[in-house]
Amino acid sequence: MSEILFRIIVRFYPRRVRYCFGGEMLDYMQADLQRRRDTGGTPGYWRWLLSDAARGLFATWSNRPPSRSRRPERGLLRELVQILRDLVRRPLFTSTVVLTLAIGVGASASVFSLVHGVVLSPLPYAAPEQLVWIHQQNSPTNRFVISMADLLGLEESQRAFESITAYTSSEAVLSGEDRPVKVRISAVTASFFDTFGLRPASGRGFAAGEDRPGAEPVVVLSHDLGERHFGAGVDAVGEVLVLDGQSHTVVGVMAPGVQEVAGRRADLWRALHVSEPDRRGPFFLFAVGRLAEGQTLEGANSDLADVSTRIFPRWADSFRDENARLTALPLGDVLVGDTSERLMLVFGAVLVLLLIAISNVVNLTLARTTERSGDLAIRTALGASRPRIAQLLFIESFVVALIGGVLGIALAMLSVAAFKAADPGLPRLADVSVGAPVVGYALGVVLVSSLAMTMSSMLIIPTQAVGSTLKESSRGAAGSRRANALRTMLVASEFALSLPLLVAAGLLATSLLRPQNVDPGFDPDGVIAVPVSLPGTDYPDTSARAEFWQASLAAIRSLPGVAAAGVAVGLPPDSPTFNNNFDLVDRPVEAGTSEPVTPWAAVDEGFRDALGIRLLEGRWFDELQDSTGALPLVVTRSWADRFYSGEEVLGRQVYEGGNREQAAEVVGVVADVKYDGLAGNGETVYFPTYQFWRQSMNLVVKSAASTESTIAAVRQAI
Repeated sequence: MSEILFRIIVRFYPRRVRYCFGGEMLDYMQADLQRRRDTGGTPGYWRWLLSDAARGLFATWSNRPPSRSRRPERGLLRELVQILRDLVRRPLFTSTVVLTLAIGVGASASVFSLVHGVVLSPLPYAAPEQLVWIHQQNSPTNRFVISMADLLGLEESQRAFESITAYTSSEAVLSGEDRPVKVRISAVTASFFDTFGLRPASGRGFAAGEDRPGAEPVVVLSHDLGERHFGAGVDAVGEVLVLDGQSHTVVGVMAPGVQEVAGRRADLWRALHVSEPDRRGPFFLFAVGRLAEGQTLEGANSDLADVSTRIFPRWADSFRDENARLTALPLGDVLVGDTSERLMLVFGAVLVLLLIAISNVVNLTLARTTERSGDLAIRTALGASRPRIAQLLFIESFVVALIGGVLGIALAMLSVAAFKAADPGLPRLADVSVGAPVVGYALGVVLVSSLAMTMSSMLIIPTQAVGSTLKESSRGAAGSRRANALRTMLVASEFALSLPLLVAAGLLATSLLRPQNVDPGFDPDGVIAVPVSLPGTDYPDTSARAEFWQASLAAIRSLPGVAAAGVAVGLPPDSPTFNNNFDLVDRPVEAGTSEPVTPWAAVDEGFRDALGIRLLEGRWFDELQDSTGALPLVVTRSWADRFYSGEEVLGRQVYEGGNREQAAEVVGVVADVKYDGLAGNGETVYFPTYQFWRQSMNLVVKSAASTESTIAAVRQAI
């Protein structure tokens, strides 16, 4: 009976214990029982047997080695805890490696987010590969936007596109808030949202016919403007808002975040009224087409060439460039332009910076590995194989790199947010974010850094006998020749990588300083520019606007400290009124060829004094003198030298914008003023605003008083 009971208890022991020691345990139990009987009894034996077996069973299971399925997890956890303790005990090494990797990962991930959002990701529209930009082109390098006449010609006779839309950007005054505010608007044709495959979050887009004369004014709002103007949570569809003094009905509100479409940011979209023009120009419309099903870009360009040929005779009197052709290009290529090349160049530079950071980290890791060569030798003596040592080093490297990578991602998020807040005019900036691709890139950098740190350490781990390694470690000679050679190679590579970055930085600094030495042609000291938009209902025509500006300028010029004041539609150095084509009366271009194009600026008689532009020949504008007769023009010295080098330019006549009914006359020459950027050539033509009063103009005031007091006084005067 006792033997059967003991055998049952032993069955609960692990199989390995039963096979190895079960027989001995049974022999010991039988011998012990017989010894107790021989000495005079067995009281309490069964209690002893059960308690002893239970204690043995518990001790056996508690000391049992972990199973294969559980051993790696427990071992990994212990290693992670030990690694974290070692890193905490070496704060200088840990913080240096973490911060170095954080800077490298953060800088490269920031630029990669720009590259991914601007260059690599598709446009955020339905079937973006079918969208093309339609423009005029009269040479391989000269492209310009289309006119209303071009748009009507496309709508009437093209066959290659499923839909075509045109749009232009401007600003308007929104009334109804605490004070009128200026908002960015895009005037678009009715097919705008359908062409891009966009749908308002509430309401609808524009219906057919709402872009034609006589239609009720309607708008689609951005989500941000809807909440600012009508309040959060308010359904703005059906509400009325006042733009430039005219009531508009809200028919739709876009989803949050949708403010930039086709590279144009807008607070709202307004229906553009398409009407029959009286000449081919002006060219001011951006056009986008969606290719029809099965249509190719080559087929579309062939169709556009046919459209150009058909519409040319109708407008030949006002546009004589027979070589100009309507042409299509992929919209993505046009929106990004040469920005992709610049971004890839910057990305290459930050990758070099990242390589330098990784080299520094590897160098620090080599120094630490050399320092702990004795510890690694002891591990080897205790039975650790080289793969086991490599695993330990990789886990340690990965933990440090991962901490640096997480900090780098946080740094990239802050950098991208600051970059977007600065709004430097980068195309597709709204599509830039630190999303999954950027996080994946950062984790890839972490993995590569960990492998580099591990492999470099494995190259210098001692392979000689443990005893000699410990002797060298005790003498401080653990830095082997191999480690020294590897560190020397890393330092040389860092120098080689840093040299082109230093050269590029010097060139960039020179490029940034050069514009400061460019003469823009005007004196900006003490000058403020105030954009002013007049409500269309209160100032519906040129005479009403002229009365307003005459009274306002008279009041502003009488303010204390004001030396001069004037108005202009555009402003230097990069915003003319428009780029206009023209033809010299005495030297016309050959029939069928393109006319020259230069910036044209509409200004009044006070503009020159406000900006300090030097008069070289002739005279400036005079409203009384120029109220009748030909349109007076004032040209810059570069313009005069280009078209009449060494000749008298005063009195020369010009046909402007294809208008051959009445020629304009040059009455003065002034010093060059940059209107085509600071790198431009200074060729500009001025004409008077009093024959071109616009609803929105720029007031320019030169004053000796402080900017704040001048602006307050000007606002009060207006």
